[in-house]
Amino acid sequence: MTIICHQHKFIFIKTRKTAGTSIETALARYCSDDDVITALSDDDEAARAEAGVRSAQNLHVPIRRYGLGELRNLARGERTRFYNHTPASDVKRFVSRSNWRDYYVFCVERNPFDRAISQYHWKNRKNADSLPPMPEFFRNLSMLSMSNWSLYTSENKIVVDEVVKYESLDSDLKRVGKQLGIDIDISNIHAKAWTRNDRRNYWEVLDQESRSIIEDRCAKEISHFGYEWRSN
Repeated sequence: MTIICHQHKFIFIKTRKTAGTSIETALARYCSDDDVITALSDDDEAARAEAGVRSAQNLHVPIRRYGLGELRNLARGERTRFYNHTPASDVKRFVSRSNWRDYYVFCVERNPFDRAISQYHWKNRKNADSLPPMPEFFRNLSMLSMSNWSLYTSENKIVVDEVVKYESLDSDLKRVGKQLGIDIDISNIHAKAWTRNDRRNYWEVLDQESRSIIEDRCAKEISHFGYEWRSN
């Protein structure tokens, strides 16, 4: 989900398998009528309603922000929307220059090896009793599905103000929240945690072929953030 909060002046770019749904549920508590909150799956929307926070709202991108592609779609009767996992490069085009300049734009990144395990269990949550071989699963995923790099970069340059590390999530969110004047607390929100029962470390689970696929498709974030394969 993408969140654009005008009162507290922040933009949250949701990346894949980085506790994004839990974070956006916490952030939605601080949103008002004019803010952008993109839609979630039916199950997650139900969880968000149970938490008593705002649901999806203000999804349409203002027409004055359209480029040629969006105008062509509009001519066919299609309005452009903010959506779950909208890349930062698109959000930058769709908001005012002052919003992008003055608002704190952040996202979360996670060790790609650990993230891949989470994605494996999430994608196979409906057939958890007959999981496919990991190498086969990862071979069939596109690079865009496996890597978050394109969600917070443009022309291979990071365009957000901060990429919070999943590995230090609680302390980093507390620090970001303090900067924004809000409390980003996800300690009682466990969205999607039920999809993964196997809690072993990634080096205990991934075989060499799976490791090689992840290293190839997530090479840019592995290199930039210094993620390394651990064996203990």
